[in-house]
Amino acid sequence: MSAHVTTSYSYSDAASRDDLLAQVALALSAQGDRVLICDWDVVSPGLPSLGALESEPGPGAGIMEWVRDWALKRHMAEPDEAVLADLTARVTGLAGDTTLYLLPAHGPRTDPARVSAETPWHRFLIEQPLAGQSMIRAAIDGLGRKGNFDHVLLRCPCGFTDLGALLLVLIPHTLVLMGRYVRHDMFGLSRIFHATQSAVDGRLEGREYPLRRVLVAGPVPDHLEALRAQRRLDWDGLFTGGVCEARIEIPPEPVRLLDGSMEYGVAAIRVASQIARRLGSVVSNSGWRSSWV
Repeated sequence: MSAHVTTSYSYSDAASRDDLLAQVALALSAQGDRVLICDWDVVSPGLPSLGALESEPGPGAGIMEWVRDWALKRHMAEPDEAVLADLTARVTGLAGDTTLYLLPAHGPRTDPARVSAETPWHRFLIEQPLAGQSMIRAAIDGLGRKGNFDHVLLRCPCGFTDLGALLLVLIPHTLVLMGRYVRHDMFGLSRIFHATQSAVDGRLEGREYPLRRVLVAGPVPDHLEALRAQRRLDWDGLFTGGVCEARIEIPPEPVRLLDGSMEYGVAAIRVASQIARRLGSVVSNSGWRSSWV
């Protein structure tokens, strides 16, 4: 890959995943790196709606339309330079920023349900998976190369999906797994964690580099210290990993919003900065450092 690829994943909390992804992108950009965010969550597209990622008017199409046309018009052939240039042309800059860019899941006037229904996902994810793998690899590598990006951040679908498996296991250098200290969330996330172990160990065919994982644990309020201690023990029992992994805990600094949801503004920014510094060290040192733990 021409850029360092990081996939952001949460088993069930898409809102927190997106907020953290946006903050990591902003932190990397603040370090002077060129960053591209790709919205590959075709199940629930919508990253451009985040306030922190207010983009300039785009070309009217995104990843979903490109994948559909590749499958139906290009007959799933290996993307050539012209096809990759068409994808790169869909990248849009963010308002007032010359280092941070976005590739949306679809255009603003596109009906994503219709495009998804027209796309033969089963054909290139199940029947001919090598075609799907080759397409995604070529797309992400082409975007990084043509845009001269240091980092490509991928927004991955939540839950268990065939597309998600490619974006989680086969493509990225780094996988950021975000979960809360809630039992169903921890168990779901742990299944993804253990499914990626062969990629971490370098035993997965088709990968040229080992996968590195970052675990981000959502907060438990301060007044529930006993519960947090138990949840930490539960987490440690579920997530046993390699020597180059890290776990970061978001401290409890909640602000209740009008809709009843919780926002962890300052805390999330601090965590994102930690992740960005670690990802930035990869680019500056051309490799992972053993002191990462």
